[in-house]
Amino acid sequence: MSTHTIDDSIPKAPEVRYASFEEFLELQSVVRMGYANLIDRSVHRQMMERREFRHWTEYDLIMMGVGMFPELSNEGLEIISKLTKGSGLIWCAGFNRDLVGAITTASRTYVNTILSLGVTPPYLSINPHIPTMIDMMKSSLYEFFSLSQTSLYPYFWVSKLVDAHFKYAFHVMGVPRLIVTKQVWEEILVAFLMVCEKFEIPADISIDLGKMLEGD
Repeated sequence: MSTHTIDDSIPKAPEVRYASFEEFLELQSVVRMGYANLIDRSVHRQMMERREFRHWTEYDLIMMGVGMFPELSNEGLEIISKLTKGSGLIWCAGFNRDLVGAITTASRTYVNTILSLGVTPPYLSINPHIPTMIDMMKSSLYEFFSLSQTSLYPYFWVSKLVDAHFKYAFHVMGVPRLIVTKQVWEEILVAFLMVCEKFEIPADISIDLGKMLEGD
C-alpha cells in the first residue's frame, strides 16, 4: 500500500543564504505583491482584448468558467524565484505550477458558481463580477503563502522553505519567541555548551536545558 502524499512530492527546499527571518518575510511580501500585480495585469489584458476585438477571446473563456491566465505561468516563475534569491529553479517552478493551479481554480470556481445561480456575467469592459473574481484569486495567492498550520492548501511549499533554513526557539506557551537562521542557532548551541562546560553543569541537565531552548 502506497504512503505517498502530496507533501512528499515537493522537491527538497533549495539552499538560500538568508541574513535573517526578517529578510525572508520582506522577500515574501515583495513576491506576494508582485504576484498580485501579475494577476491584475493578466485579467485586465484579457478585458481590454474583449473591448478591442469582436472575435472569440480569452475573456470569453473567463466568463464561461474556463479562464486561463498565461502570464502566471510565463512570468510567475521569475517572481517566485525572488523568494529564493534565484536558487532552486526546479523548486520554484513546482511552486509556481501549483500556485497557478490554485489561482486558476479560484477564478473558475467563482464564475461557475455565478453561472450555476442563473446569473449571466455581462460581457462588458467593466464587469461587476470581475473585481470579486480577482479578490478570490488573490485570496488563493495569500493562502498559498500562509505559514499557518490551518492553511487550506496541503502543499506547504513556503513552510518547507522556512523549516529548511530557520529554527524556532525559546517557546512560551507553545509560541516561539525567537526565529533565527539555522547557522545562528548552531552558534547559540555551541556557546551554550561552552557555558555548561565552563560551569561544569552535568550532561543530563545540559541536555534538558537544551531541549527547553528548542521547545521540546
